[in-house]
Amino acid sequence: MFHNSAEQYQKISGGSPIYIRIDEFNSGSFKIESKNTIVATCGPRSCFRDYPHEFSASQNKPAQAWGFKFINANNSSFTIALYKKRRFFADDLIGEIDLKVSDFELNKVVQKELTLKCWHDEQVPAKIKITVHVDDAGAPAFHPFKAAPQASSAKAQMMSLVSH
Repeated sequence: MFHNSAEQYQKISGGSPIYIRIDEFNSGSFKIESKNTIVATCGPRSCFRDYPHEFSASQNKPAQAWGFKFINANNSSFTIALYKKRRFFADDLIGEIDLKVSDFELNKVVQKELTLKCWHDEQVPAKIKITVHVDDAGAPAFHPFKAAPQASSAKAQMMSLVSH
């Protein structure tokens, strides 16, 4: 199941969550004016177009976020695609990329800069910077839990507090 929300994520039964956020966007040599609207989509290949976020082309840091559940990281992937919105015709594809969930470290927030693939000839391809959090510990989106201190270090901290 897939859902999107920039601030809150609903609990979904079954599977582990992955959270994806687009932090920066550069259209490369794809012609975009500041008044244009960009449509960003993210999700499993079968339904990623169902979850669009729109933002102004003048924003190079859109901070759009999505979250969905996966069962097996080795078999799961997601697609990120960016389009230039058009009023009367189909949106123009700026670029897209398919990523495997297993490419991201578990229970860590990872930031990557990626080059998008495009099917038309552009001299400079579009790029995005994303933040991804693959979670199986029940942490909030983009805030992984810190590992609990080891017993010996916790005991040492307690002893230092008692001695003062």
